[in-house]
Amino acid sequence: MYFKQLIKKSITGITLLFLWGCGSSAEYTTAKMAIGDEEWEKAEEYLFKALKVDSTDAQIMFDIGLHVYAKKQQWVAMNEMFDNALKANPEAKINSNPILDEINRRRQIFWIENYKKAGVNYDEFRSTNDTTKLQAAITGFEQAAQIDPLQGQTYSILSTSYYEFGNNDKAIQNGKKATELMPGDFETHYVLGQIFSLSGDNKSAIDYILKAIEIDPSSSMAVTTLAGLYYSTGDKEKSLETFEAAIKTETDKVKKADLYYNLGVLNAEMGDYGASEEAFDSAFYYNPDDKQALAGMALSYENSEKWRQALNYYKELIALDAEDPEGYKGAVRMLMKLERPDDADRYFKKLNKLLSN
Repeated sequence: MYFKQLIKKSITGITLLFLWGCGSSAEYTTAKMAIGDEEWEKAEEYLFKALKVDSTDAQIMFDIGLHVYAKKQQWVAMNEMFDNALKANPEAKINSNPILDEINRRRQIFWIENYKKAGVNYDEFRSTNDTTKLQAAITGFEQAAQIDPLQGQTYSILSTSYYEFGNNDKAIQNGKKATELMPGDFETHYVLGQIFSLSGDNKSAIDYILKAIEIDPSSSMAVTTLAGLYYSTGDKEKSLETFEAAIKTETDKVKKADLYYNLGVLNAEMGDYGASEEAFDSAFYYNPDDKQALAGMALSYENSEKWRQALNYYKELIALDAEDPEGYKGAVRMLMKLERPDDADRYFKKLNKLLSN
């Protein structure tokens, strides 16, 4: 029995030498055997020795990228070695697969592993606000970007992460990279537009929000942001036009109500209380549960000194939400304007009771 096993082991050894030794240098054969035995220091030593013997062997370069640099998480060096292997022999086969396919497969595996780990840290940061988790997430996403520099979503999440970390320059740098790699992605352009806006660069913000709307014209969220940006730059007419154009195309009733509400606020700020009332009325029509629309209508009538109409809407606001003190406050103001102090006192007592609870 012992003699048979010995023969079997000897045959296996000969087979390995045949498979790895045929056409290979002694150094590369030794490196392969070290890889099989997971003797990584020895494998590294002999892989580089093998490369000195044959500096054009794509297989050796691939193995150095995979078994040396990837194992040490030296991703830039890994990619350089992979690229050198492709240049040396683009027709080479790795495990019977085209070398390019094998390189892309390995990069994808490493990218997914690092992106997922970074994502876990990012989610923990969002739930705990622990900045050490955010730092770990940023490090992980940076490594993922090194592994596969063409994955646009890595730069997108890096942009958001850096912004939350307080590094606006890095946030913008990565956001731009993401938009270059994903020119048709709405979220990437919209988020970068917001970052520019929060950084005080409204002109750049408008450019990216416009591109986001071009990608998804149905986004009332982006349209609202754009209208606000126009308003903040002093272009109130452009802001009005943006809201009005969005209202014409919006089909969702709640979103349409929100657009009308914003239009009402804008008209009120511009002093056009008649247009403001119409907009708030339309907002309430499309969403009868919209307290903000009711409050907006009441305030518009109040600003127009139409005390009675304003009072009616404040009463409707109270009916819709009896726990909202704004309705009672408005009713008290209007009743005093209408010279009805007793009624005003009655609402004032209700207000005090509500606030004391």
